[in-house]
Formats: sequence, structure tokens, C-alpha cells
Amino acid sequence: MSVGVCGALVREGRVLMVQQAYNNRYGKGAGCWFVPGGYVKPGETLAEAVERELREETGLVGRVRGLLGIRERAGDLVVIFLLEFVGGELAIDRRELLDARFVSRDELDELAPVMGLSREIARTALTAAATAVPQHAYRPEGVPRYVLYLAPGE
Repeated sequence: MSVGVCGALVREGRVLMVQQAYNNRYGKGAGCWFVPGGYVKPGETLAEAVERELREETGLVGRVRGLLGIRERAGDLVVIFLLEFVGGELAIDRRELLDARFVSRDELDELAPVMGLSREIARTALTAAATAVPQHAYRPEGVPRYVLYLAPGE
């Protein structure tokens, strides 16, 4: 099973969308708009992977705020994060992307072509960000690089 990550970076009520320059392994994607993402490298946590992908593709620095969801299909898992803007200037990697921009909900509805999953992720990030499952503070002693996402409770 391959593990991918993607992140909805929301800044001032707008979500970052990137326009992919190439077809993915399923033969789709060139010219389509997505939320940024990619695959997890050996030794990376999921959060490290999505933050790295964002930085490499766009020059922007984001930090994982919470977990928005998981998409599973035969042999392929994608973990979807909500990201908060930390810094940087938008400077896209032209090998991977044709364009990148922050869009409002109305602009998202008019952006085309957008891959269906990315449109749903972006809509969710803009309308239900408070429901993201946050990173929990629990860290068991002696377990390096431990990350827990847990629904808030008492």
C-alpha cells in the first residue's frame, strides 16, 4: 500500500489550490487543480511529509493543525490534513506545478478543472475547519516521533 498526504492550507478565509503540471500514476491530473500533497518518504511522519510537500511545491511554510480525513482505495491511502499558514512567499516548483493561488469558496466553485476529492477537501477546510481532529499532546515516554490525532474530549 502506498501512503500519500495532502493538506488544505487556509489563510484569511481562502484555501490554497495548485495546478498540476503532469499526469499522476493513474494517467490523470495534468492541468487540474488540487490541494498540495504527495507521498510519504521512508522515515517521515505524515505531518512531516505534508509540510515538506507544501514547502517543496509552493515555497510556503505550513503547520499541521489537524486531521480532516482519510481516503482509501485499493492499494492507496491518502491522509488529509488541515494546515495553518506559518510563512514564506508563494514560489511554485515549475516541474510539478503550472500555477498556485488562494481561492475563496465562490472562486473554488468556478475553478476548473478541479479533481473531485480536492474540491471536497477544500470545501471542508473552508466551511468546517473547527471539526478537524487535532494533534493530541500525549507522547509515551521512550517512543520517538510519536504523533497522535484524537478527537477532543474531556
